[in-house]
Amino acid sequence: MSEATTRATIKAILESVSNVGVVHDYERWAGTIPDVTTAFVTTISGAKLVRGWTITCQSWTPRWVAYDEDEEADGGLVDRTYVYKIRGYFGLKDADATEKTVFALVEAVCDALDADKTLHDEEAFEGQTPPATLTVFEPRMFGGVLCHYAEITLEVTE
Repeated sequence: MSEATTRATIKAILESVSNVGVVHDYERWAGTIPDVTTAFVTTISGAKLVRGWTITCQSWTPRWVAYDEDEEADGGLVDRTYVYKIRGYFGLKDADATEKTVFALVEAVCDALDADKTLHDEEAFEGQTPPATLTVFEPRMFGGVLCHYAEITLEVTE
């Protein structure tokens, strides 16, 4: 699967999770704070909320799979492991204990990524760390507003 196809698959998986918010399949930047938050505002249950995700391919690592005389002409077979950073930004409202709601949403996203058979073979990860790993979950300033921030690291081997 190519990097572009993998990125599109990740976006589709995220969008399949209920109330996930806005999903961008690339890093988003803007010149002004209102432009930043506008790119991540969505309506959920009638309320406008900051709830959005970005998907970025951070790196890839090649690995020789096979090399024999028949493949000498093309240099052998190589697969790549792509490392994606999936970042989520979520409105914070202390009185509503939004940390609990957002954490449950992040768990649902990780579960959906881990369950998808097009990104990886589930049996290949038996007894190992699943491919989607929550590496950061904390409050951060985003677009001039204090938000919950989540960062999921996802490894996908083509």
